[in-house]
Amino acid sequence: VLFILQYNMNWKDAEKLACDYLNKKQYTILYYNHKIYNTQIDIIAKYDNIIIGVEVKLRKNKTMFPLTYKQYYRIINALSYEYHHHLIRLDLIIINHYYNIEHIENIVI
Repeated sequence: VLFILQYNMNWKDAEKLACDYLNKKQYTILYYNHKIYNTQIDIIAKYDNIIIGVEVKLRKNKTMFPLTYKQYYRIINALSYEYHHHLIRLDLIIINHYYNIEHIENIVI
C-alpha cells in the first residue's frame, strides 16, 4: 500500500507538505499559490522580517537545475515589485516520492 501511495502524490500534496514543513520551522505562511503579474509563486512566507518566495518541486530523481534562469528572475522580479520595502529571498523545496524534503535557502542562479 505504501508503494502505491508514494506514486500518487501530486503537486498539490507536495505544496501542502511543504507548507507543513515551513510551519514546523516557524515560518509564517502569507500566501499559497499566489499570482503576481502573471507569475505564480507556490508559497510566500515570512521569517525574521524577510519575505520568502518558495518554489516547490516534486521530483522522482534529483535534477541539477530544478529552476530555469527565466523562472528564477521572473519570481525574483515579481517579489521585488510587490514587496519593495522588505528584504526578499527565494527558497526551493524539492520533495521526492518518498516524502524526503530538501530545503535550499536563498538560491541564486
